[in-house]
Amino acid sequence: MTEPPAPESPKVEEPAGSPAIEAAAPAPEAQAPKPPEPEPEPQIQKLQLQIIQKTQNPRGSFWRGVVDFLRAAMFGASFVTTLLGVFILLDKERIFDFDKNPVIGVGVMAIAPLALAVLRGFPAPARGLKRIAGRTLGTALLGGLLFGAQLLGLILLDDAMRMNDRETAMAALFGGLALFAVSWLRVRSARKRLLLPEPAPLVVERRPGPYFWAGGLAAGMLGWLLATALAFDASDLLGFSLDDAGPLFFILGVASVIFGASRGFSIELRRGLPFGSRFFLTLICSLLAGLGLFVLIMPVGMLTEPSKLGTAVLITLPSMALMGAALWRGRRIAGEGRRGRLEAGALAAAVVLLTLWPQSAWMRYALGSAGGAKALSMEHFEREDYTRAATFAAVACERGDTESCVMAAHIHRTGLGVPSSLKQAARLVGRACRSPERCAELAEDTSLQGSRDLLFARACELGDRKACLRGRREALSRRCKAGDAFGCRALAETFDDNPSQKSVLYGIACELGDTSACPPKPAR
Repeated sequence: MTEPPAPESPKVEEPAGSPAIEAAAPAPEAQAPKPPEPEPEPQIQKLQLQIIQKTQNPRGSFWRGVVDFLRAAMFGASFVTTLLGVFILLDKERIFDFDKNPVIGVGVMAIAPLALAVLRGFPAPARGLKRIAGRTLGTALLGGLLFGAQLLGLILLDDAMRMNDRETAMAALFGGLALFAVSWLRVRSARKRLLLPEPAPLVVERRPGPYFWAGGLAAGMLGWLLATALAFDASDLLGFSLDDAGPLFFILGVASVIFGASRGFSIELRRGLPFGSRFFLTLICSLLAGLGLFVLIMPVGMLTEPSKLGTAVLITLPSMALMGAALWRGRRIAGEGRRGRLEAGALAAAVVLLTLWPQSAWMRYALGSAGGAKALSMEHFEREDYTRAATFAAVACERGDTESCVMAAHIHRTGLGVPSSLKQAARLVGRACRSPERCAELAEDTSLQGSRDLLFARACELGDRKACLRGRREALSRRCKAGDAFGCRALAETFDDNPSQKSVLYGIACELGDTSACPPKPAR
């Protein structure tokens, strides 16, 4: 017989800090010490380690260094060009006098871009004074050469477009900003490329879609470039002509295929497919896309028979649509993040600006171009809207276009649409030429008689005696042709060096009633 279990004694909880609990707790020395947890390596140390490993990789280090120096030099040179445009604008607005403070201007244009290029123009920062000095010297030399090339291009553009100082400053400012933005993006891309894994193996896309979209991008780019060149020819900008443009078409075609091969594929295909393969496939597909674009445009052109400018518009619209569709569907630019959207936005802005510039005189006028104001004045003059023609011609004259000064002087001299003002006409002629040779040359070139007389008078004031005689003869010749006998006699007196012509003019004056011009009757 089993015994019943003993009743459990009730548990009594001891208050905290009682001696019983303190006795039951193990001594602190008896506990096993825990090993210290390893501190996680900071992310920045990992990034620095990867950068050092890649920058010290001997494979291709020489050419990588050359490209890094060129990229940094372009980064600094484009910033110098931007500052040049800013200083010209400040000088024209009389905010900063560059002639009185050349040390400040040259110092800012030299030191700030060089420091920016050395510190932020390379993918990895330089370690040590020796490397910093080497980078500074190399960047300064290459940057000077690249800035000289940009300055030469700006001078050639100024000569071709006959821009004034303000237009030259705007060209330097916006051109420098565009190059600076591209250089900054390339530097940023190179800095990120240091942290990328090894290149992916060859990727072969078996679907024909990406290749046809890249070819479509190349064909659309070529069509847009040809339309823009046609618009420049129609608007008589830059002295451009399509008469002997065969080499230009070849260059534009190659550039379009390169653009399609480099920017028409997705990131995966660009990283995995060699450029040569992309170029060849883009070339073949661009021929097919270009043929389709031609078949689409040709019937519309045959039906409408547009002008040169209308043909440019007709080619531009489907070409831009094809470019947009190729970037959206072929490259899938919506999935590339902020960089892809920025690139697409910059390309769209450049395409729209370069499309509207030659085709819209109003846009050129609004952006401060003398050519735009001149085109508007000519357009209103042909429509016999002389009031607006005089307004736009005066604006173009203030912006430095001498032919517009001559036209505005003619309108104010003859009183076409505006009150006749010989003083205003003489002031405009004075802006047109400041040397007797230039005044005589403009007088020979113009067919506007009112301005012609004023130009000869201006050349005469500046000391050209031949211009004095030429202007007087033309004025008296018009009087003689109008039946003024005294004008014919005065004209005859200017031909002392040509007795036969002088005799003829005296005879005409005599027939018109000027008895003093008649030959004396023989004595009986």
